[in-house]
Amino acid sequence: MVVFNEAARLYGALPSRHRLEVDAANQLHDLANGNHVPWGDTWDCAKDAALNLRRLYLDLSNELNARWPNAHLMPPAITADARDLVKLGYWALYSVLGPLINARQAVRGGYPPIQADTDFENDLMNILARVWASHAHLEGVTVVQLLSGANASMNAIVNEITLWGNVGQMLAPNISILGFVELLARVIAQQSNDLATLRTRLNATSTRGPPNLQYFHRATPQCLFVCAGQNNGGRTIVVTSTVDNWQGYGRVNDEMQNFRQTVRPTSAPVAGPAAFPVNVRSQGIRHEFDLVHNNANAPGTNADAIRLGVITAWQLVAANFTNHANEQCLPLRVPSFSVKPRCLRCQGLFRYNIAHNNQLQNEETAFRARKGQALNTMCFRNFGCAETIGHFYCAAAAAAANH
Repeated sequence: MVVFNEAARLYGALPSRHRLEVDAANQLHDLANGNHVPWGDTWDCAKDAALNLRRLYLDLSNELNARWPNAHLMPPAITADARDLVKLGYWALYSVLGPLINARQAVRGGYPPIQADTDFENDLMNILARVWASHAHLEGVTVVQLLSGANASMNAIVNEITLWGNVGQMLAPNISILGFVELLARVIAQQSNDLATLRTRLNATSTRGPPNLQYFHRATPQCLFVCAGQNNGGRTIVVTSTVDNWQGYGRVNDEMQNFRQTVRPTSAPVAGPAAFPVNVRSQGIRHEFDLVHNNANAPGTNADAIRLGVITAWQLVAANFTNHANEQCLPLRVPSFSVKPRCLRCQGLFRYNIAHNNQLQNEETAFRARKGQALNTMCFRNFGCAETIGHFYCAAAAAAANH
């Protein structure tokens, strides 16, 4: 199978090194004056992100070396995904994480680094080594040749890194707005023949971790959504994710959330009929779930039957939902890559084939049966779910007659 790609690559302008250095300086100034600032949250986020990205870029390097020893034979789509992931790595290192080394030195006030500082700097050096290795592999050169000053691709990156640090330069343009894990999964999926193979390969990555890690999985999404056309026998596979989590790193997290709500929903143009009105239908089905919410939560009632009844009635009207019944889907938690249920909205609005996976069926039944949980956490209304973006991608792939 091949991974469905956007008609045009998705790039945006993310915070530059200078912008984040200014933020850090302002936080440290307020901290020195006794004001409460979220500096600790920023530092905790950065430590966790560095650890997660260290694992992820090891996976990228290993994948390229093992599956594509000759980079010139790589299909253009996988090359583009890998290049975008490499550039994301440079941005994360030089704009997001790197400035915190100097900020930590200021916080310590002349005291020697503690173990957390040493671990953080080691993680960054490890990420940089893997990014260099992957970049060199894509260029068909050694790392020494990449860094010799004669490689045009590396020189272009150096120029961009310099731009990101210039005084007054608040944005880093032309950065992929796809997630780190999303891009890695797309690279891995290019040589996976079906959903089971893809999940097996994801479970073999260093990125994979137990669901009860003490960290909050910064720089990674909560969910990965994969879908195979023609009931897992088609030509394409769709890979999308929820937005990457940078909670605690205010400006970075805000920009990531902004891109998810504004750019991603229309990122896969659909040929033929007008695009499915996700926002309108989301409001509608949430209203239906709200009407039965108290009854579903009442003692002695069958919450699963009540909520399943809402979905069944909703799907009696063809315009209320999109029919992906010939497409097998598999929502996965990140970083465990274990099967996860879709929210109530996505179960109602996007009819995918889940009969192929008993665990997914059981998880969704158990989800509908939950009691005492706020409806907002069970029925999303915006584009937070990976399935919403996945729908647009699946529809575009189907319109191109290759899904």
